[in-house]
Amino acid sequence: MKRYFIFALICGLFVAASVVSGGQKGARKSPSAFLPIKKFEFAPVLDGVQIQHTFAIQNKGTLPLDILKVRTE
Repeated sequence: MKRYFIFALICGLFVAASVVSGGQKGARKSPSAFLPIKKFEFAPVLDGVQIQHTFAIQNKGTLPLDILKVRTE
């Protein structure tokens, strides 16, 4: 019984060590775009009428965020 406890303890330590080292991978420097509102649906409009909506984008990363392409669906 004591051997099983020691084996389980060692396995638990290995799992804990892998979780901690996995968390450090997320600490790499990179940009990270955050949009509080990801989708906006316009009300129906007449043909030829220009409409606009402003999306707030926040960079929660550690490097500058470059927006290279925007698309509509």
